[in-house]
Amino acid sequence: MQRTIPRSSKVKISFWRGITVPDLIAGFIGLLFLAIIFSNGGTSGIIFGIFFLCIYCTLFFNIGSERIYMLLSHSVKFMLARSTYASGRKDKYGLREIVGVNKESDGFIHSTDGTVTGAIEITPIEFRLLAEDKQNYFIEALAGALRAVPNDCEIILSARTCRPDFVPLAQAEIDRANLLLDKCKRGELSKDEMQSRYDISVERLDVINEINKDITARRFALCLRGSEKKVKTAVDELCFILNSAGLNAKKTPAGTLIPTRIKKVKFAFGNALVNDKEKSYFFAITKYPLTVGNAWARDLFDMENTTVTMRCMPVAKDKAIKRIDTAVMELSGRTKRKASKTVESETHLETLGELLISLQNENETLFDTTFIIEALGDTEAQEVKRALQTNGFSYNSLTARQKEGFVSSIIANHNAVKFSTGMPSECIAAAFPFVSNAYIDANGLLIGENDMPVFFDPWKRDDDHVNSNMVIIGKTGSGKSYAAKTLLANLSAENSRIFVLDPESEYGTLAKHLGGKALDVSSSAGGIINPLQIMQTISEDDGRSSDYFAHLRFLEEFFKTVLKGIDSDSLELLNNLVTELYEKFGINENSDISKLSANAFPTFDDLGRLLDGKMTAKYEKVKAYLAKFFSGGRYSNIWNGHTNFKPHEHFISFDFQALFANKNTVVANGQMLLLTKWIENEIINNRKFNRTNTSDKHVIVAIDEAHLFIDEKRPVALDFMFQLAKRIRKYSGMLMVITQSVKDLTGTPEIARKSEAIIAASQYSLIFNLSPNDMTDLCALYDKAGKINEVEQYCITHNPRGAAFFITSPESRTNFKIVAMPGVAAVIDKK
Repeated sequence: MQRTIPRSSKVKISFWRGITVPDLIAGFIGLLFLAIIFSNGGTSGIIFGIFFLCIYCTLFFNIGSERIYMLLSHSVKFMLARSTYASGRKDKYGLREIVGVNKESDGFIHSTDGTVTGAIEITPIEFRLLAEDKQNYFIEALAGALRAVPNDCEIILSARTCRPDFVPLAQAEIDRANLLLDKCKRGELSKDEMQSRYDISVERLDVINEINKDITARRFALCLRGSEKKVKTAVDELCFILNSAGLNAKKTPAGTLIPTRIKKVKFAFGNALVNDKEKSYFFAITKYPLTVGNAWARDLFDMENTTVTMRCMPVAKDKAIKRIDTAVMELSGRTKRKASKTVESETHLETLGELLISLQNENETLFDTTFIIEALGDTEAQEVKRALQTNGFSYNSLTARQKEGFVSSIIANHNAVKFSTGMPSECIAAAFPFVSNAYIDANGLLIGENDMPVFFDPWKRDDDHVNSNMVIIGKTGSGKSYAAKTLLANLSAENSRIFVLDPESEYGTLAKHLGGKALDVSSSAGGIINPLQIMQTISEDDGRSSDYFAHLRFLEEFFKTVLKGIDSDSLELLNNLVTELYEKFGINENSDISKLSANAFPTFDDLGRLLDGKMTAKYEKVKAYLAKFFSGGRYSNIWNGHTNFKPHEHFISFDFQALFANKNTVVANGQMLLLTKWIENEIINNRKFNRTNTSDKHVIVAIDEAHLFIDEKRPVALDFMFQLAKRIRKYSGMLMVITQSVKDLTGTPEIARKSEAIIAASQYSLIFNLSPNDMTDLCALYDKAGKINEVEQYCITHNPRGAAFFITSPESRTNFKIVAMPGVAAVIDKK
């Protein structure tokens, strides 16, 4: 949205062709000197007088926005003033005098001039990815907060370079490494499992310690300066307004925004020398672009090694209206000669008219705004000049007024720079400097980078983060599988047990590196899961009968899947036979399944023996269906026998490649059903372990290339994902769904319904590069999960390989590049 910044409401009274009152005073002084010279008489006096007149007239030319005589007066004033200030001195040349700080109390600064300064730190957001209406919402909220400030309180928007504190993140990594060692000592991890995970954790710690030395960030604050009572009340009120609007605002000690590095400062004509070695350059904006967009000051506030201070003093409404009336009358009365001057004057009048309307009719407030930029070095000074010129700003280098720039940049001191522009609250709010794509969770794992390192904690819980589920989407070659492996490797070193459904045999190397297993589900080499063994079921309650009846329903679905063509009568008969078989083995809805061993359950051979005693035609038909499961049948080596499938490793990859290569959908779907049932049982066992041992071990279920598992006629995997996504959060778990085909998730209305439910139940989404043709389907999937706006769609379709659009809540999105630690990357890259 474009907004108009009004031209100056403080119009200098001019008499003829821009001649102002200061010009008349300077001219009178010159004429006085000229009269004195001529009064000496003689030819030499006349010649000297003419020479003086020529020189003196040049003083009325402009350099930038100022007359030369004004620059000379500033220079004379500078040369007559003290230029060096140092800490420790208690006289007027002490540093305290120009910093203005008297004392700090309860987070507020008490200044030497009697004012008090409070500060609100605002966490920046990824403003650039927001839809325009959402951007305008935040801008309006900020404008409302600014208008709520009392008229005699100055508002100061501040940004400065700081060093982020990664020490807590490093400590969290140390705690994770120590936990791995403890778990190994207790026998919960093998030495191989511990060592591989410990290496990952130590490598992350080394990287954190390294970036802790080099990384800088921008710290944004909104400060208030005025009387103590009003400032303290206004700070609380502004925090409430901003937080209510969805911005993270909190009171912060104002003293932390005062530069403590300064012990001595010496002012020169064009810079300030700090501590005898660091140069600072101060600039003041004198003219703004006529029209600006949302976050128009973001580039200025975001420059590294700068301190940016935007000081805004409210103007009482009656005074503001009176000032604008005076300005309009002055501009209307001027005689215009040049067409360019006519256009400029008309534009000026138009913007003042719009401002006057907003003040009178729209509850707007006018602020006298001064914009100061401090560049901390020669290179930075050149960068500031370039940025100002590129973005259409005019500026003053504050020659001979570096001290005034320094004083004005200190939030606890007064505004010593006289370059101010009357600006309505809406335009100030539209500056919206609180912009960053940083994503740093407390206790997070280092997984990537954007402007800052990205630390991700999927287990955090608050009002906006209610589960740990994740969806990863991206076309072939976009980097989604690499990202999934990187995340899983990092999560494995964070007290987690991981199960991967792997249709393309991609996770075997990673599993073995982490001391885990890769199991081929097309054979019984890894063990048998007895379909007739009742396993615990993830449900809303923990009752025993729920497991029994849930397993009966599971078997009905299993038989429908593996006994293609079975008629409804035979299926019903088979269901009744299973119930009878369980009764024969003393198993019913009242049995405590958790106390029964694997050998306590019947097998398919037991079911066959039960059928042998029922030799009627209808039973013979059922027996014919089941023949493939009995000893000697083609599926007997996979499903006939007591469960002996007991992998205990903490990273297990179930390899479906052979089944998919053989296009054996019957076995693939049957094994999928059994594995999901077994995984559910492991998830429940994990919760019991946590409760018994006061632990917080997590379970992660990852389904790679999920579209390959989705069968339109038998959506076994989709049903599993659908049910697990809703319930796994209660079991300290996480579901990770990875797919490259968006269309397969929207194939039929029923598939689309369940896919949308999975996404709605997923806290996080990593969306890699997609073709524009996929965006329609993607937007449909996310229609009820916060939507994806046009800016975000553009970001997704133009992301380079390895970069992902990251959704962390309906209101929070960013973009970052996945980065694997070298040790992890070496394993992931192996085939």
